[in-house]
Amino acid sequence: MTVSATSENAKGAIVFDCDGTLVSSQESVLHAAGVMVSEILGREVKRDEILKLYTPNMLDFAKRLGLDINDQELLVRLQKRWIEILQTQKERQRPFDGILELLQKLQKANFELYVWTARDRASTTRILTHWGLMSYFWDMRCLDDTTPKPHPRGIEEQVAHWEDKSRVVVIGDSYTDMQGARLFGAIPVGALWEPSARESDLVREGAKLCVKTPLEFQAFLEQHFQLTL
Repeated sequence: MTVSATSENAKGAIVFDCDGTLVSSQESVLHAAGVMVSEILGREVKRDEILKLYTPNMLDFAKRLGLDINDQELLVRLQKRWIEILQTQKERQRPFDGILELLQKLQKANFELYVWTARDRASTTRILTHWGLMSYFWDMRCLDDTTPKPHPRGIEEQVAHWEDKSRVVVIGDSYTDMQGARLFGAIPVGALWEPSARESDLVREGAKLCVKTPLEFQAFLEQHFQLTL
């Protein structure tokens, strides 16, 4: 669904990252990164090495691998291969505790809900549909839809109709989520329920605050929008 105007009496817009925010997928992402890096380097790359190399910013990731980030054809191939690997993975994700309940409350309170993710559209749709989350979202922007994170275009394409950007909240577990939210002018909130999330990185890149559980995020929204969910 593409939105061009706010819904009647909408309270605001909440933009969710997918991996590490809606669903627990650390091992899934690390596995995909391991497959791709092993192919690039021509040797098996262990999990510990991937933990040191991986970053959700594809340009930074390529740079860490010693690749030429000015080679656009190479970057396109990397993105295409990343999507292929994600699409062929078996389900290794599940929603975090409290996420479904939060989405239900936000929908009932008439918030516009969106997804902005570094995952491809096909696997994002599959995961959210599998866990019964897809119907809560008005729209989403994925890796193969738009300019990748941290560029804010994926946010702009969904919520530019909100002139008052203080009514737009972006929540994610990565520094790229905070960068994109800040560049757009939305309120960045760091999600810390994924074990790999680093509060220092999120704060450095502009997080207004960091929350440890979906319930803490709910409390922030209640305070910010002056309502009870």
